[in-house]
Amino acid sequence: MDATTSSEQSSIDPELPDGGGRYKLMAIVSHMGTSTQCGYYVAHVYKDGRWVIFNDNKVGASIDPPKDMGYLYFFERMDG
Repeated sequence: MDATTSSEQSSIDPELPDGGGRYKLMAIVSHMGTSTQCGYYVAHVYKDGRWVIFNDNKVGASIDPPKDMGYLYFFERMDG
């Protein structure tokens, strides 16, 4: 999954006065454990040009965030 995504419409739709929209992936919540009944959730946040992982015990660099295994995704709308 690319960190930037856009809507499928490239032309301006008159029903969407603010445009089709481009979004940048800013955070992912993922689950660590064998099932949702067992384990815990962590947050991977894109901050200052790099991915950072936050969990109950520590904050550290997230070298390869699980972009394809997220439970919840947070996007920021890009101008333009």
